[in-house]
Amino acid sequence: MDMKVLQNLSYGLYTIGTLKYGRKVGCVVNTVFQVSADPALICISMNKDNFTHDCIKEEGRFSVSILSEDTDPAIIRAFGFQSSEKNDKYDGFKYDYVDKMPVMIQDISGYLICEVVSFTDAETHSLILAKVTNTGFVGNHKPMTYDYYHKVIKGKAPKNAPTYIEEEVKKEESPKAEGKVSYYCDVCGYVYEGDITKEPDDYKCPLCHMDKSHFVKVEEEPVEENVSYYCDVCGYVYEGDITKEPDDYVCPLCGVDKSHFIKSEEKSAAKEEPKAEDAGVSYYCDVCGYVYEGDITKEPDDYVCPLCAVDKSHFIKVEKEEPVKEEPKAEENVSYYCDVCGYVYEGDITKEPDDYECPLCHVDKSHFIKQ
Repeated sequence: MDMKVLQNLSYGLYTIGTLKYGRKVGCVVNTVFQVSADPALICISMNKDNFTHDCIKEEGRFSVSILSEDTDPAIIRAFGFQSSEKNDKYDGFKYDYVDKMPVMIQDISGYLICEVVSFTDAETHSLILAKVTNTGFVGNHKPMTYDYYHKVIKGKAPKNAPTYIEEEVKKEESPKAEGKVSYYCDVCGYVYEGDITKEPDDYKCPLCHMDKSHFVKVEEEPVEENVSYYCDVCGYVYEGDITKEPDDYVCPLCGVDKSHFIKSEEKSAAKEEPKAEDAGVSYYCDVCGYVYEGDITKEPDDYVCPLCAVDKSHFIKVEKEEPVKEEPKAEENVSYYCDVCGYVYEGDITKEPDDYECPLCHVDKSHFIKQ
């Protein structure tokens, strides 16, 4: 029985808040659903090992903050991979009290204040049925789905989550001089590429903040050296063998499927023998700037820009000898990679403003390392 099929069920992501002797506590859950409209009842699933679980039993009330796609991933790390017993998870984030319940209000879609009706035993978890006593919207943010959390933020399910599935990780059998060395965090699954033993003793996992004693060495199978693929729509570079990704993999930037990814060496080979009639001809979209290489007049009338979806009447011809815009190259083929999620930035990131953030995991540009 393949338990991974359960990952196709739909979920959101939420912080649950309550009190312990007047002190605010909380955790992250992914299972919150409405049971009835009148009265307004919801149900949440929570692991019995969570410190917050017993606090809700004692307090009899709790809040639900609906996380959004704009939510800082640090909030998920704090509420999902630490215990409120020894940590103030709200420290450093925006929160408020509503009906005397702590509510996370930083970039969320809304909140609920709930009064416990019953606890139902579900072996490792409890199903907590509660009556909604108050609600509120906080900004205009799109709710974060669990699918978005996994595919865009690259987050993992903590071991106490009802959807947790232990991942198969190839452990080291025998050292291979040619193999890449990497380590994975046995708490949240974060993968550290390189030799973690060279990090200082106070190094912590960037996702769950556990110390480096939680990192386990993994021996990866040798792969083609420096293999990479690029998206022929938006130019996103995938480092590694994309053929090993599942069939439903999509580009994290523009969302097209992996059939649009071309091996980097094939990219240069494809450009060596351009069609005589199309050589030196290109068109650019006057809405989003997407560049179409070749003669766009040969496309069907219903052709649309793959980025902004406007029709081909918005494409303007450009001669290669007189490019629309040519950026001066201070260094040839300069690029940077994010040391948290691996996103590759093509170009000189030092020219980006100080508030630039990684488009995948939203860390600042201090996390980008020159390749």
